[in-house]
This record gives sequence, C-alpha cells and structure tokens, in this order.
Amino acid sequence: MPKLYGYARVSTKEQNTDRQMISLTKFGVQKENITVEKQSGKDFERPNYKKLISKLRPKDLLIVSSVDRLGRNYKEIIEQWRVITREKKADIIIFDMLKILDSRNEYDLIGTFICDMVLGIISFVAEKERENIRTRQREGIAAAKMRGVKFGRPKIVRPKNLSRVYRQWKNKEINSRQAAESLKVSHTTFLNWAKQIEGRESAKTSGNKEVNNDLGVKRMGKIYGYMRVSTKEQNEDRQRIALTEAGVPLKNIFMDKQSGKDFNRPAYKKLVKKLKSGDTLAVKSIDRLGRNYKEILEEWRIITKEKGASVQILDMPLLNSNQDKDLIGTVISDIVLQLLSYVAETERKFIRQRQAEGIAAAKARGVKFGREKKEKPSLFVSLKEEWKRGEISAREAGRILNITHNTFIRWARE
Repeated sequence: MPKLYGYARVSTKEQNTDRQMISLTKFGVQKENITVEKQSGKDFERPNYKKLISKLRPKDLLIVSSVDRLGRNYKEIIEQWRVITREKKADIIIFDMLKILDSRNEYDLIGTFICDMVLGIISFVAEKERENIRTRQREGIAAAKMRGVKFGRPKIVRPKNLSRVYRQWKNKEINSRQAAESLKVSHTTFLNWAKQIEGRESAKTSGNKEVNNDLGVKRMGKIYGYMRVSTKEQNEDRQRIALTEAGVPLKNIFMDKQSGKDFNRPAYKKLVKKLKSGDTLAVKSIDRLGRNYKEILEEWRIITKEKGASVQILDMPLLNSNQDKDLIGTVISDIVLQLLSYVAETERKFIRQRQAEGIAAAKARGVKFGREKKEKPSLFVSLKEEWKRGEISAREAGRILNITHNTFIRWARE
C-alpha cells in the first residue's frame, strides 16, 4: 500500500519547523513519517533527505509545504523532481501550489508545459532569494567591519619558516604532526596551509587545452551532427550544409528519415551511444532533434547530464549547453528549450490535423485513396467452400485466382 511522507527543512538550528509540521499533519501525514532537516538548501547533500528518498517506493506520496523548503538550487530542484517522479515512480505535492505542482495530475501537453514552467520559475525564485539572503549577510558584515566590529578568531600570522617546513613534509622527511609542532600551530592549520600552497603551485603549472570551434563555444572531444527528415521524399541538404559550415566532419553526421514523434530511431540511437564526456552534438533546429515535448527534455538531460556531452542548436545559440551561464541565463535557456519543445510537438499535431482534414476534403470531392479494390472472381465462392472443407489450401486457391494467399484469406473471412 502506498505511503504518505512529509519533508520539512529550515536552514539553521535556531529556526523552527512548527509551521511546516502543522501544514503536513493537516494534510494527513503521520508525525513518524515526517523527515526534518536543519541544513542549508544550497544543495541536496543532506543526510535526512537522502534517507527519505531511499525509502520512497512506486506510488508513494511526498508532501512539501513549499518549493524553497525542498531546496534553493534551481538545477537540483528540477533534477530531484525528476528522480522522485520518474526514477522512483513516486509522486510529490507542493502544498502551497497544490493545484499546479501535484505530480499525480494527468495533464495534456499544454498543462504539462505550464506545470514545468511554473516549477522552473519557482525554483529560480527560491535560488535567487537564497542569493539575496547571502548578499544581505555580506553587506551586513561589511558594514559592521566598517564600524570596527571584528569577526572570528584572530588571524594566525604565517611563520617565516613555513616554506622550509612544508618542503620537509612534502619530501616525507617529517610527518604533518611534526610539521605542526615545529611551526607551533594545530595539525589542522598546517594541513590547510599545505593545501593552499599546493593549490598555488598547481595553478602555475596547469594549462587548459580547450579549443574554440566554429560554433563560437569552447569544447573538448569530438563534434557530431544529427539530421532528420520525416519522409524518404524529403531531402536533408539544408541541414547538411549548416552542420558542415559549423565545423562538423561529414563522417560524423548521422541521419534518420523518420518521424520525430519519439526517439526510437536507429541512427539517433547509434549516435547517442557514441557520445562521450566532452563531445558536442550539433543539430540545425530543435524540431530536427524531435517533436515530442517530454522526450526532447529527457534526451537533453541524458546527453548533457548522463553522457556529459553538449548540445548545440544552430538556429538558437541561446540553447548551447556548454556556454557558461549565470542563474538567470540558465533559467531563460531552460524556458526557451521548454517553449521550443512544446512548439515542436504542437506543430506536429497541426501537421497531422491538416493531413486528416485534407484527406477528408479530398474524399468529399470523390478522390479515392490506396490501391483499387479487386473484384472477386466468380470462381471464388466455390473455392472458398472447398477451402472451408479442407479440400484445398489457401495458397493453392490464391494461385488459381491469381491473387496472394493473404488476399484469399481476407476475402474468405469477410
């Protein structure tokens, strides 16, 4: 039987969870099934949250009072929503947004799109609010320092012989505790200083060998291209030209002549299998990738998160997944991706609708579609009776009538 769980979170030990606990118990969650965490929402590395997620089973229901109680990291909130609803196959409700952010609701395409947009915007607001809190804290500390207020322990002045002792420790002439005793500091302080010295040294010697390609972004690894048209009659020249101009070698371009209704396409599957971390996948436009809203978003996640590769949409550089974006840039990019994915699927529905309307109008004008219907020969009736009695096989009857045995069987069953 599915279980009902609740999650409450505050950022510090001084804050209390009473308001959240009241909301969760009113919703019907038993106190023993409510997980409480007193930790920042900057990420999901929280022991109690992890324990709760590991408990979730298909059809279980997780209640949270508001999105910012779940967390305050835009990307990670979206990812956790996916983990709960898709991987765990459980459901989640945001109490403050009950009519929209309830994963049990079965939405049509536009409803799903709106729900995704709302979750994205609220997650963005949650992270932005955390940034504002941190800004106010920094400003308050800066103002206090100007008034002469001193924070933390007095700073330890680094001894002049630190470099010499560090070298001795590095050469394994002494251990870290002996080094700390020699410098008259704690063992932890010496290790912190050692890390800082190592960091400076590695920064001087390391070099980054990233390459700029014609897409105007940095990349490492191979670059691949993907083209798609829906029918064998359509040609892909326009896409091929765009991809080669963007620097994709012809041998790395994969093509499917298949509908974009889903991602069950042989060339696409082969391409995704080849992708490695640091590779780049270039596509002319989002509708060439596919025309299924949910599946486009899922494939984007697989390529960028699971594979560690990048996706470049040539007609929409804003969507380039390996560009460095700040929070608001990431949100805008995600909204544009959702919007274009929605438009791609809606456009496919309109195409199918126009096809159906065109066929209906043509039929009304007397146009006939498909092969002409064959007239049954006069000999068919007697051969059908013989076939029923088992005196003749369907193949033999078909040969006599000069038709396929499948046609004979279909006629016989009419």
